[in-house]
Amino acid sequence: MIEINWEEYKIHKQTKFIKDNEKDNFDILIDFLRSYYKITSVVEIFDTINQDEIGKMMLLKREINEIELFEKYLYKDIKF
Repeated sequence: MIEINWEEYKIHKQTKFIKDNEKDNFDILIDFLRSYYKITSVVEIFDTINQDEIGKMMLLKREINEIELFEKYLYKDIKF
């Protein structure tokens, strides 16, 4: 399992989202996992976040405790 490098996350956040103050830290983390670690699987992203202490707190804050809820969160802005 991948361990989240929070120092690299901070650099990613500062360089990519410096002008976007409205961006949520959780959304930035998901973007970081996709771009820095090249993770494309929703399950792998969820598992990585869920295995990390800080990541787990982010999930709990959003009341996400299973993959289905995480998928709903990821695709919340998509209209079918």
